[in-house]
Amino acid sequence: MRRMEGYTLIQLLVAMAISIIGLSALYTVIFQGYGYVGSNAIADHQRMRLGLERMIYELRESSPDTVEISDDGNGIGFASPRGSDGSFELNPDGSPRWVKAVVYFLSDGRLYRYEEGKTDWSTNFDPDLVFQCDRKSEWHEIAGSIEAVSFQISGDMVSIHLRMTDGLSIDTSVRMRN
Repeated sequence: MRRMEGYTLIQLLVAMAISIIGLSALYTVIFQGYGYVGSNAIADHQRMRLGLERMIYELRESSPDTVEISDDGNGIGFASPRGSDGSFELNPDGSPRWVKAVVYFLSDGRLYRYEEGKTDWSTNFDPDLVFQCDRKSEWHEIAGSIEAVSFQISGDMVSIHLRMTDGLSIDTSVRMRN
């Protein structure tokens, strides 16, 4: 009698079971990776939102007279009346006493915040000064995955445009105190 060539039912079932296990493992690995990337994007969005809220809060306490925007428009420096302990400093006449300079700027796809004590406001704080080597250790990262940021001032309004690498774009304006 001649032997038939081919696979037995048992061999086919074992091959199918192994294939299903392999595909399940591959599916799990791929979609966990997508979930990880997605969770990073969500974390970046949350950090950006919190950083933007803080920036708006600080700008509202400042004055347009103290604002300095970098030449390329991706950095802004302004005066703050908040002391190192967070207290709001006032002059004897009740006006805000500017005690520090606050700078927000973009560097290598990240938005940073920098602050430095400053009491002489005869000139504003140049945002480009943050790039001097002795200041880099004082940079505080606000958010990553930033493609572009730009600041503009018109009267007492500061316009902010942020664009993240995933395409999220935020445009807002802040009215400052006079």
